[in-house]
Amino acid sequence: MAATHSPLTGHHNEPVDVKDLEGSPSKLFQAGMVLLNKKETKQAVIAFRGAHEASPDEALYMSFLGLSMALARQNRREAIALCEKAARRQFFQSEIFYNLGRVYLIAGQREKAQIAFREGVNLDETNPDNMRALEGMGVRRSPFFRFLPRSHKLNRYAGIAMKKIAGT
Repeated sequence: MAATHSPLTGHHNEPVDVKDLEGSPSKLFQAGMVLLNKKETKQAVIAFRGAHEASPDEALYMSFLGLSMALARQNRREAIALCEKAARRQFFQSEIFYNLGRVYLIAGQREKAQIAFREGVNLDETNPDNMRALEGMGVRRSPFFRFLPRSHKLNRYAGIAMKKIAGT
């Protein structure tokens, strides 16, 4: 595969050649994360694909490959399938549901994205990414006292208190 010989940027901005990382899925994954953070999505796809091919059962590699493909505007169906498969395999990791939700949003599937983000919040309330994503979609948390209107004083004060306790 000729594309696997393209240079990547490592942690300290030194070029890293993908062929030097072959057989090292964790290094390929780390390089993919650096590239993804730099918004170099097409290069990130190459790195994440290498990590996934070297370790096809690793759900996190699968999830980030799907996310980077969606961000790079590559095969969205495959991106969704990879993220869904990762979520089925490692259904207890909120980051995987965050990636799935982002891919659904990119594909225009808001309802599915909302479900994925909510699942991520249910798994790990301390990880702010899923909650921020829901808030960005205009989705609010359920009122503390569901039997009272959202505007009721008890709900308002309970919400303020819970927000202070959670630190968000």
